Order: sequence, then structure tokens, then C-alpha cells
Amino acid sequence: MPSQHRLRELFDYREGHLYPKLSQKGRPKGKPVGGIGHRGYRFTGLDYKQLAVHRLIWVWHYGGIPPTMQIDHIDRDRLNNRIENLRLVNASQNARNRCVSPNHPSGVPGVRKCKDKWYATITLGTFDRLEDAVAIRYAAEAFIANYPN
Repeated sequence: MPSQHRLRELFDYREGHLYPKLSQKGRPKGKPVGGIGHRGYRFTGLDYKQLAVHRLIWVWHYGGIPPTMQIDHIDRDRLNNRIENLRLVNASQNARNRCVSPNHPSGVPGVRKCKDKWYATITLGTFDRLEDAVAIRYAAEAFIANYPN
């Protein structure tokens, strides 16, 4: 990933788009960089690599993305790269913001049917301390034990 300094030398940011500061061969002046990839995200080429524009916008604004973190589109619109719509999350948080397929039987993430029963699953997250992981596990067990079946 290029540095914030380099991205600010190359691009201007306006309303969810990056615009080249210098004219690029074959690109009309004033047109935002990037094309839409097969998964619906906007990508652009830089230094012989294809990079996601939303990640570039994050670095342009904040200077970096920690290796264990991801950039999430809050409204789930992969083309809405306004900085207000982007947030830094871990993989578990990002997975919670996924859209459910219209073909999903329950229409709810983590709820599936197996034979004649409905199963609900949830990932409680990751924790730096064992004590925190144990506490959240016990809290979830207590909730389930008190939930009428």
C-alpha cells in the first residue's frame, strides 16, 4: 500500500472519489480513477498493482491500515467510498455487516435450518485477554439458559 504522503501527491479526494492530480494517458481530465471489479468494488492500478479505491481513500485520510484490520462500507454499498461511509473494523465486525443472500432460508445471518429445527449461531469475537473471553462466554451462556425454549 502506498504511503499517505504519496497518495496525496498523486490524488485529490472529493465526495468519495480519487482524482489524479496529473493528467494520465488515455483518461479524460476530471474523471475519477478506477473501474468496477468483478466483486463490485472500485479498483485502480498503481505501481503495477490493482488496489481497492476504498482502501486508498482510507490511507489518503488516515495514513494507514493495520495488518489485522479491514475497511468496511457502513451502508454495504461497495461503490459508496465517501470517507463518512468507511470504517476500520476487524474481520469479525466486517462479517456482521454482510448482506444475506435473498436465497437464504431464514433471511438472517447465523440462522439456519437443519431437518426440523432452526439453529442460531454467533461468534462472540476475539479478545486480547483470556479473562475477557471467559466473561463474554459465561454471559452468553447465562442469557441462553434464561431464554425460554
